[in-house]
Amino acid sequence: MDGMCGLGGMVGLGGLGWSGAGARRTCKHTSTLVVHDGAMTFRAFIALDIGERIDWSALRGELAGAESSLKLVRPEQLHATLRFLGDVDEGLVAPIEGVMRSAVEGVAPFTVTFAGAGAFPSARNARVVWIGMRGAGPLELIAASLERGVVALGLPPEGRAFKPHVTCARARGGRPISRLEPLLGRWAQTEFGPMEVASIALKRSVLTPTGPIYDTVLEARLPG
Repeated sequence: MDGMCGLGGMVGLGGLGWSGAGARRTCKHTSTLVVHDGAMTFRAFIALDIGERIDWSALRGELAGAESSLKLVRPEQLHATLRFLGDVDEGLVAPIEGVMRSAVEGVAPFTVTFAGAGAFPSARNARVVWIGMRGAGPLELIAASLERGVVALGLPPEGRAFKPHVTCARARGGRPISRLEPLLGRWAQTEFGPMEVASIALKRSVLTPTGPIYDTVLEARLPG
């Protein structure tokens, strides 16, 4: 799978083919580990990978033409974040895999429909532009289980309930944008297509000057 550094299932990060020495060790692909207090860490989150399985090109084109201060998500990187983890010690990969497998246990593959567009905190004061999701009840259950599991591992609580959505653009510099309300109103009822949810993924994020790069560390498949 592209972006997995040759992974087949879950592999401890020490077995990913790291090269180099010293405080920073870089995967042969693109990701970077940082040694902090003697432990290697990486920036991580758990997500539903979507990529180019849905067509939002028309909305993307309108957003690009309407507001230059919006940073659009690349179509191949589209995903729904189920739980942001922050900087994670590589030694937590196996326990996180266990949390993920427990979260999907008993949840059969299901279909979600991507529909509607809006913004957080509001269309009049947009910092994040999103595409909505219908039929995402099982995903909410998975996210709640993930939350309990990672908190039990010692990660801080999220502090807010999971709201099923897909981030498709962000305001550059975090400055809210006030001119998107009419545009988003035109897309509020639009359907972008269905997708079967068959797995969730632990993702590694590397921040670069041109935007983040995501690698899949491991996947937990829904049974059935």
